[in-house]
Amino acid sequence: MDNVSSFKDAYLSEEYVTLFVLSTKDLVNILKDVDYAYAYKISDTIFYVSVLAQEYHNLVGEFREIFRVDVSYPYTLSSIEPIQSSSIAPFHGDTFLNLKGKNTVAAIIDTGIDYLNPQFQNNDGTTRIIGIWDQTIENNKINNDPATFFGTFYTREEINKAIEAFNKGENPYDIVPSRDVIGHGTNMAGLVGAKGLDGVTGSAPECNFLIIKLKEAKTSNLKLIGVNDRKNIPIYEGLDIYLAMLFVMNYKDSNSLIPISILLSTGTNWGGHEGLTSIEQDIDYFSSRKGLIFVTCSGNQGANATHSEGRFLKSNSQNIIEFIVGPKENNLSVMLWIQRPDKISISVVSPGGEVSQPIQPKLVATEFEEIISVVEDSTISILFSSSEFTTGNQVVYIAIKNPKEGLWQLRLKGDFIINGKYDVWLPQRPLIEPTTRIISSTPYNTIEIPGNAKKAITTAFYNQNNNTVVVDSGRGYTADNRIKPNLATGGIMVLTTGLNNENAVVSGSSAAGAVLCGATLLMLEWGIILGNDPNMYGPTIISYLTRGTSRRAGDIYPNPEWGYGMLNLQGSFENLRTTSLFRNYNKCNIKTKSHLPSIFSINMPKELYRRIDDTMDMEE
Repeated sequence: MDNVSSFKDAYLSEEYVTLFVLSTKDLVNILKDVDYAYAYKISDTIFYVSVLAQEYHNLVGEFREIFRVDVSYPYTLSSIEPIQSSSIAPFHGDTFLNLKGKNTVAAIIDTGIDYLNPQFQNNDGTTRIIGIWDQTIENNKINNDPATFFGTFYTREEINKAIEAFNKGENPYDIVPSRDVIGHGTNMAGLVGAKGLDGVTGSAPECNFLIIKLKEAKTSNLKLIGVNDRKNIPIYEGLDIYLAMLFVMNYKDSNSLIPISILLSTGTNWGGHEGLTSIEQDIDYFSSRKGLIFVTCSGNQGANATHSEGRFLKSNSQNIIEFIVGPKENNLSVMLWIQRPDKISISVVSPGGEVSQPIQPKLVATEFEEIISVVEDSTISILFSSSEFTTGNQVVYIAIKNPKEGLWQLRLKGDFIINGKYDVWLPQRPLIEPTTRIISSTPYNTIEIPGNAKKAITTAFYNQNNNTVVVDSGRGYTADNRIKPNLATGGIMVLTTGLNNENAVVSGSSAAGAVLCGATLLMLEWGIILGNDPNMYGPTIISYLTRGTSRRAGDIYPNPEWGYGMLNLQGSFENLRTTSLFRNYNKCNIKTKSHLPSIFSINMPKELYRRIDDTMDMEE
């Protein structure tokens, strides 16, 4: 504690946990004389508060100026030839629109990038990377962006100097020490925009990149939500992802004419899956900006037995949720979401049959209570909170420390039932043992957060080799019954750019998201850069892409597995062009192709233009 003298120190310290807080008061001023907490202002109502871990409950209970608190949820990577299956490749030449993502930006929030790889360089050897904000590197550089109060930002000029040093046989990391040691961010960047070397071409091979390398989650923040074992996998924090988004927003504000597609290829099970977490609400808020797209993934939790749902038919009835705890599981979190205004009691039953006393959540949305009991040498902490103040729904976190291997039960009694609906989630599969699972699980409503955001374009992934759905792909709909995913993109055994100038093969939800991100850049180039739709923004892209999807015969669309169908960029442009043309053609009563207004032929694909001409010849 003696080494902590500022919010930045506390934010990075393992002795402190950091909270996302909403308040109408100036928490920076309110907490300035509190010796165990520091506040940082993000906006007029949003603050980050870092508090000594042992003082967490005191802070939340003492300061009434705080009306919403979110802990930092743990996010994991969503990864386990889609370019052709999505009909993107034809747009790279003269056959259709010559679109390659020129003058657009892919903002990739991930594990970094191998900036030395020629795939991410222009033909003259200079970088296509606008900049890298590396959250893992601390130095004395001054960052003007308020979102980057930690880490280091490296400019395009610095990256070019590092590349020059490398070409001279010098150490480039003396200039820009940022590296992608995991490779996932480099894989995603290759799928989005590899320039075509070694047989790998991204969806938008001439786009630029804005890279944010996430730091890994602090142990103290993970313990706060019941994650005590990292299981040797990278885990990231929602708070850092939110700051990464804010950083991109600030760049967009300073460069309003540059269209940007933001790829979020991490996900979490923590949250109500209604699109109302802090990150998802801000995605919806930011998506109103022209030329800005958020691309999210459905995740890989579809067949992983981490979700169940149920309904009370009346008051005083009882439902049971059974789940298996596998060996070596030293801590397990169970998240129960109850729709307002229902009131239930909870009992926990161990594999040996010991039953905890019934525990009843409080109805008041701002109540905060934690109850601890011991069952069969396992310590059970039950935390009642109300994370989604927009809905007033109740969330109950049940953390079981040192759970005994075997069958556990949650016994739920409906004390007061009006709605009756509830959902249960375990952490996403990478955070739990392979055999830990819910017995009566459902693959539906398993889209990882932030994929439930209303205005993000969310993709499932499928096997593009045989057009079959992948069982691991997260499925909709959302908890409030909105259509998600929006569509599906190929994501199995994808060839992309790897570390050390080698190719790599990846599968999973994030691969599909990267391909889709590149496709959105092509649409942004057509709409904003070429002037065909200067006001294009998130909901516009969703509309264009879902209208043009390919659909399997016999399926009913939309559906929870495929959304509106498979990404088909050619189909989207065909639908967009013909719909626009014939709407105006009928309105103006144009009778011959010679009377077509010239605006209709701007950047019109030759095949589509010829097809329209033929249609008019038939009408004549």
